[in-house]
Amino acid sequence: MTQIYKVGFETADEGGAGTDAKIRLTLKGSRNISQTFGPRIFLGDPEHFEQGNTPRRGQDVFDLDTGDYLGDLKYLYLQMDDRNTINNPAWRLNYIEVSTTVGEENKRWTFPVNKWIGTEKDPHNANIQVNNIVIDIDGVRNEGVTMEQFKQIGEPGGLQPKQNGKAGKAVITDEEE
Repeated sequence: MTQIYKVGFETADEGGAGTDAKIRLTLKGSRNISQTFGPRIFLGDPEHFEQGNTPRRGQDVFDLDTGDYLGDLKYLYLQMDDRNTINNPAWRLNYIEVSTTVGEENKRWTFPVNKWIGTEKDPHNANIQVNNIVIDIDGVRNEGVTMEQFKQIGEPGGLQPKQNGKAGKAVITDEEE
């Protein structure tokens, strides 16, 4: 079976916002979780993830085949590997847009990021590094999360995203039943 999700990334239109880092993405829906789509999917064109690129102009849009419909998308897990990146390791990502067609119904989700991620993630605070983030439709929920933690997010008895009172930042806590 084939289920194609179109995934578009909008990079901020400001100096140094693009990245050459290797990107991995995992989608989690109400029914299932996708495999992790790795760098081979996102590499190929040296113009990917450049400053000002937007899916609205057909840039940085990728077809991801998840096999089955994942249900309504709840979370995305974005991983950046910038270890061998000499130029542009940080990335100022505005949002990730995902769409698919189920039967005759077109579905679309926008996951706002609006922040620097990766090495030297914020030029004004370059000693902080965040490479793995969880995003929901309200924005970045968790930073520095492992894949195992991501798989448990939103599951009964599992880890739950929980706001810690600071805008744009969240922590994972164990929910008590």
